[in-house]
Amino acid sequence: MLPDTFDADGRASAQVIGELLLVVVTLIGAVVVGVVVFDFDDRFLGEETPTVEIRFTYDEANETLTAQHRSGRTLQGDRVAFVSDNVTLDTWGKEPNVTTGDELTIYGVPPDRTVIVYWHDENGNRNELRRWYGPAA
Repeated sequence: MLPDTFDADGRASAQVIGELLLVVVTLIGAVVVGVVVFDFDDRFLGEETPTVEIRFTYDEANETLTAQHRSGRTLQGDRVAFVSDNVTLDTWGKEPNVTTGDELTIYGVPPDRTVIVYWHDENGNRNELRRWYGPAA
């Protein structure tokens, strides 16, 4: 016969531990549902980076790069910067709102450059929207 290692106190503590685990799992589930349903992440973690398609056209003879907003969200022009080697080449700041079809031409872009399009959120954090590699980059 096995020794009686489980007495009433042992079963009671196992039941309490099980109930606590159930409460913790329920709370975690409620937090996840709250974040998804009420979109708390945008309010507390900053704005979501917009999804846009930007098409580039490069004229190597004139060293001009033209960026065109092809589709996606409307952007505030002063929050979009074109950067190469940590130097801002231009912004879409001349336009209050950049929508589908809007273009920007940047002059003096050598073919060995890489140009990154950054969008700045309301806190000043920059997020990469698109990257263009020159034909000699």
